[in-house]
Amino acid sequence: MNDLLKQRGVIAAALTPWDAHGNVDLAAFDAQIDWIAAQSPLAIGVAGVEVQEYHLLESDQRIGLVRRAIERVGDVPVIAGVSTPLASRSADMAKQMADVGATAVLSLSAPKPWAAPSTSDEFVRWFTQLADESPLPIVVYSNPRTGTEPSVSSLAELAAHEKIAALKETSRDMTKVLNLCLELAEPGLAGVYTNMESLLATIHLGGHGAMVPAPGLPAAQHILAAHAAGDDDEARRWQSFFAAFPSHWMRLGLGPAVKAGMGVLGVDVGTPGHTFDALTAIETSEMAELFARWGLVG
Repeated sequence: MNDLLKQRGVIAAALTPWDAHGNVDLAAFDAQIDWIAAQSPLAIGVAGVEVQEYHLLESDQRIGLVRRAIERVGDVPVIAGVSTPLASRSADMAKQMADVGATAVLSLSAPKPWAAPSTSDEFVRWFTQLADESPLPIVVYSNPRTGTEPSVSSLAELAAHEKIAALKETSRDMTKVLNLCLELAEPGLAGVYTNMESLLATIHLGGHGAMVPAPGLPAAQHILAAHAAGDDDEARRWQSFFAAFPSHWMRLGLGPAVKAGMGVLGVDVGTPGHTFDALTAIETSEMAELFARWGLVG
């Protein structure tokens, strides 16, 4: 798995569907996993990051979704989310994810309990403990919106750990991504993945790809295919899709936008969990027009 996450590709983040009673909609989850697997991603991430609404899931629900995904996808690797505030708790969950067959685990960098941002040293200690105790390779998810903005040197220090397979860097700071790619140019160090908006630039800078919410997967795969074929104009054209999606529909944040995107693609994953709002019918219709113009539906 360490070698797999040093290849060029896209990791797809599966969304968590809810029914009208606030329970996980397992049939909708299954249909989404089948759809994602058919798009041939590098791997599928389950229940790990904010857009997957992992905060709303109990530990046994997260483990159950990972097990369910593994049972459906065959040879497609599944990266299990183990994000918690405590490295020891995340490590315990990583052991349970190993038992159900996950091939790697992913964790967000955790802010301090009193909401202050962690220092780079604290960030390194947190993930070093997780890596030391986890039986599975680690994807380090660095997101400044969670209250932690690690330095390039701290990310590079973690990348030298034998259990750190990849870094998901979400600052959208391309100078930082460049320096990170330069730091990790030595063979054997962790793969570098960013966001859908930064995918093509990341590849050009020497990174490996992006981790994207499920509805971004088709466009991301078009970018990779065009780049591999040497068609830079077509790669840039497809990258421009992400200038509109999801940014034009971020009124309520990323979650509602990408859940609407999955519905537009014909895979109903419902609306955001519990008491949170969805996009309006008008907004969803406008999104559907965009997807149709790009030939992604209809």
